[in-house]
Amino acid sequence: DQVSIEIPSEIGLVEQHDREIAIAWRRATRSAFTSAFSAGYAAVEFVRGRPAGKYILRRHIADGSSL
Repeated sequence: DQVSIEIPSEIGLVEQHDREIAIAWRRATRSAFTSAFSAGYAAVEFVRGRPAGKYILRRHIADGSSL
């Protein structure tokens, strides 16, 4: 089982132009990571891209192997 969480590749520029949008992105990604980690997912990779990069998360079962 795999999911991804996108992060704007230019979050620093977003912050310079509209701090409130940048804060909203950070809150949303924090919430997404917290929920994913609580559901048993682990971040296993980061893929750079434009306009966004993304973290790849996979869920692991009790013995440590991926689903």
